[in-house]
Amino acid sequence: MVEGLVLNNVRISIIIPTMNRPEVLENICLPSLAVQSFRDFEVIVWDASDNNKSQMAVNEFLEKYPDLCIRYFPAPRKGVASQRNDAVKFAKGDIILFIDDDVSLEPNFLEELLKVYDSDDQKIIGGAQGVILLPNEDKSIFKNIVKILVNVYSFLFMLPRDSKYQKVLISGRYTSFSPIPLQKVYNNPRIDLNLEWLSGCCMSYRSEVFSEFDLKFDEEFERFGGYAYMEDGDFSYRVFKNLGFKLVRIRSAKCIHYHAPGGRGNKKYQYAGRVYNHYLFWRKNITTSLASITAFGLSQIGLLGLALVNVVFSLSIEPVVGFVIGWREIIKVMVEK
Repeated sequence: MVEGLVLNNVRISIIIPTMNRPEVLENICLPSLAVQSFRDFEVIVWDASDNNKSQMAVNEFLEKYPDLCIRYFPAPRKGVASQRNDAVKFAKGDIILFIDDDVSLEPNFLEELLKVYDSDDQKIIGGAQGVILLPNEDKSIFKNIVKILVNVYSFLFMLPRDSKYQKVLISGRYTSFSPIPLQKVYNNPRIDLNLEWLSGCCMSYRSEVFSEFDLKFDEEFERFGGYAYMEDGDFSYRVFKNLGFKLVRIRSAKCIHYHAPGGRGNKKYQYAGRVYNHYLFWRKNITTSLASITAFGLSQIGLLGLALVNVVFSLSIEPVVGFVIGWREIIKVMVEK
């Protein structure tokens, strides 16, 4: 373990699971934490890298900013769900904030986040995220047409699609708040209430969710690799549905998600994970009925359609192979149960 300044009383613990992306960690994530207007926080870097480059990046950063409380741990296990589960055991803060290593927080992010939690005297709010910005915007007509077509297709097949709401669908997928282009001004101070899930790139929870309710990220979502597709939606939905907390989006707390390459595995197992993890989320969280079974099947047909389109554009059969692998695993689990 590498440790910078030690704080006894911590309001916010920031957990960053990372693997083999030292440049991203050093140039995007950590610098944004050094300029936060609110300073009573600790950073836990939970590193599953195959080398010590990320550790070296943290050490060099600590030399520049010795006043920051940064704690580095080599991860005993790989996978975003298991890394979060392991790291949260060492968190001291009242609020636990999870961010990806390719996310940059705007300078007032932590201050605005804490305002919302502190104003909630009855502790109705269990989780909160900020507004996620995009680093750039493709304004071409072709790009906009493609986006519209994809949203229409996703609507028809009950797949993830852009919406001003973040709701879980009966198909086991969910709508998401459209990422905001960085060029747009978005300074509405209100918070958006009644979200049903939070985005894993930048989501926070009260520490009681872990300490009192012993909620954990489901590591079964890592069946096809450490990316663990939909594990964030599953965890946050359980906070909302099972624990009865409200989930909110804070419009005055903004971050930029750069979607740096790497960390999601090869395309074949990405698709296998999408197929199987969709089934896992649906099985765990959606009440079984004729309507939900039909909706789930429709979504899977839609996902197969996207895989076929991907084959045409990428000239690779891996998406379809991944789809078959995912369904083979679903059938295997169904037979076992």
